[in-house]
Amino acid sequence: MWPWETIVFHLFWCFLLVSLLYFHTQQVTILIALDHACSEDRSHSLTYKENAIETMSIVSSWRNNLL
Repeated sequence: MWPWETIVFHLFWCFLLVSLLYFHTQQVTILIALDHACSEDRSHSLTYKENAIETMSIVSSWRNNLL
């Protein structure tokens, strides 16, 4: 049986690693969505407001898929 300090230490680092991976994934998802919504072939046909709405819908759909 492991001592409690070792168990708590491993749980803390596992939690930290999972948290960092989750937030990194969210950041990459938002950057990809922004890049997609602001690409040159689409930006001329959409207004700023339409672009923002589309970006948020892409981010929320990808976030829902990740969860």
